Amino acid sequence: MLAELIPVLQQFEQEGFRAFRDEWLTADVFRNQQVRVQTGAEAYINGIAAGVTETGALLLQTEQELRTLHGGEVSLRRV
Repeated sequence: MLAELIPVLQQFEQEGFRAFRDEWLTADVFRNQQVRVQTGAEAYINGIAAGVTETGALLLQTEQELRTLHGGEVSLRRV
């Protein structure tokens, strides 16, 4: 397992998430689904999951706009 993991980690270190974005989008089960994002203890945003950016930020299409959400404390759930 390490023989497979080490080259991937090295590639991530050199190229960032951008190198893995297409593969991520292929496996993204939330993409194009109605979701609720919890951004804090009492803060929720509803919308349609629209994939991720080249840096790994969540794209969320709300009724008003396409939002880019960054954060380590984001909880995503299907509605």
